[in-house]
Amino acid sequence: MAFDYARLVLDKKRAVFSDLSDKRVSDFNYTVGKVYGEKHRIGGFLRFKETKNGVMYAAYSPDNDITELIMPHFLSRFSATPFVIHDVKRNKVGISDGRSFKIFKAGDAATLSFSPAEKEWEDLWKRYYKSVNIKERKNKRQQDRCLPSRYRKFMSETYD
Repeated sequence: MAFDYARLVLDKKRAVFSDLSDKRVSDFNYTVGKVYGEKHRIGGFLRFKETKNGVMYAAYSPDNDITELIMPHFLSRFSATPFVIHDVKRNKVGISDGRSFKIFKAGDAATLSFSPAEKEWEDLWKRYYKSVNIKERKNKRQQDRCLPSRYRKFMSETYD
C-alpha cells in the first residue's frame, strides 16, 4: 500500500493526500490514521513499573509497530529517567538512558526484578479503582469503549 502511494506521488509529481477519490490515497490515509490513533492511545494507556535498579519498564502489545513513534513522547515525559518499552508481540524494545533512545530486537527473555514499592503502587491503584467504582453499577460496555480490552493485558486497575 505504501509503495502504491509513493508511486502515485512520483507519477503525479505533486502532493496527493487530498485526492480521496483515489482508493490508494484513501486506503493509505485510513492506515496512517489507525497507526497514529493507536500511538495517541498508547501514550495514555502504557503502564510503567520500576525495577530494582531504578529503570522504568513497560510491556505492551500494540496492533501496529509503533515503538519508534512513541519513544520521543516518553523521552520527554521521563526527562532524565532511564526506561525500557517492550513490544512483546514483535519482540522489540526501545531503550532510553533519559537523554536519547535506541530500538533493538529483544533477545532471550530476561527475568525482571521490580522494586519493593512497585507492589504497593499496584495495590494502591487497585484500591483506588475499587473505591471510585460502584460495584452494583459496573459499566463494562463503557470501559470497553474507552479502553479496548486488547490494551488491558498489562494494566492492573481494570475490571477482572
